Amino acid sequence: MKILGIDASGLAASAAIVDGNTLLGEITTNCKRNHSETLMPMVAELFERLDMCIGDIDYIACTNGPGSFTGLRIGAATAMSLAHGLCDLKGHNRSDREKHNHKKVIPVPTLDVLAYNLYEYGGIVAPMMDARRGQVYTAFYDGGTTRLTDYMAISPDELLALLSAYDRPAIFLGDGAAAHADRITNLAPPHLSLQRASAAAALGWQRTDEAVAHDKFELFYLRKPQAEREYLERTAPK
Repeated sequence: MKILGIDASGLAASAAIVDGNTLLGEITTNCKRNHSETLMPMVAELFERLDMCIGDIDYIACTNGPGSFTGLRIGAATAMSLAHGLCDLKGHNRSDREKHNHKKVIPVPTLDVLAYNLYEYGGIVAPMMDARRGQVYTAFYDGGTTRLTDYMAISPDELLALLSAYDRPAIFLGDGAAAHADRITNLAPPHLSLQRASAAAALGWQRTDEAVAHDKFELFYLRKPQAEREYLERTAPK
């Protein structure tokens, strides 16, 4: 069973194809370029390098939040368009596209994907995504797989205070951990520290029962978009 993984929830953009327990290919970049310009070409290049077409894919796994509002929407639009057969990737003819029309999309929470990078770690895994305004998106995981808390948008100090109650070794990863490295110790190494589409696809492989039709895929946010927050601040009673 082949699954295309897509992630654009943060600074990194990533696309990968997993076939069961085998990673066939992955392309990941971590820069400030607009994901709307890079993500679809990455997917197209991945198929070209693997000599595959979109019709060979059984499911598409895509991160659905939390994360960058713009990035999440770009990732979702890419996954939904591919699943519905609306994207014409170079080299794929009409019959190829017809084979993949109406494929299902598997939503995978971004923090689950990050934590899964440290599968079977012997302590608490604490992914941290930079949420700006002095906060991070986070949750705590036992061994990188079993989520122990709700998804949260909190300050690093609040995170450390909550974590102290577990009295267990912990490891931190994600761009939020890097942004607060002055107060965070035991950071994961760079190759494990960012969202990777291969992890999204691997988790999707375990969660095919949660797959939805392309038009039922939904994002979730832990905070309101910045524009909405600023509007509410401006219009709040004095």
